[in-house]
Amino acid sequence: MKWISQWVQNLAFFFLFAETLMNLLPESGEKKYIRSFLGFLLLLVLARPLLQAGGLDRILEMQVLTDMLEESYEETMQQ
Repeated sequence: MKWISQWVQNLAFFFLFAETLMNLLPESGEKKYIRSFLGFLLLLVLARPLLQAGGLDRILEMQVLTDMLEESYEETMQQ
């Protein structure tokens, strides 16, 4: 049951962070894009327990790391 309390803490932190960020930003056209990005992050926070249960979190982490390394390699080769 520890994972439930950790999940709730993550959600609370996310909402505090999102509200703080949205209140600090001036009214502009970029605010809707930031809200969309925060919505995507919220989906990831909500789906994390499901990903962990299926072992998909490790696969996702490895894929993200692989993509980052490939991008870094390409940038290095272009210079």
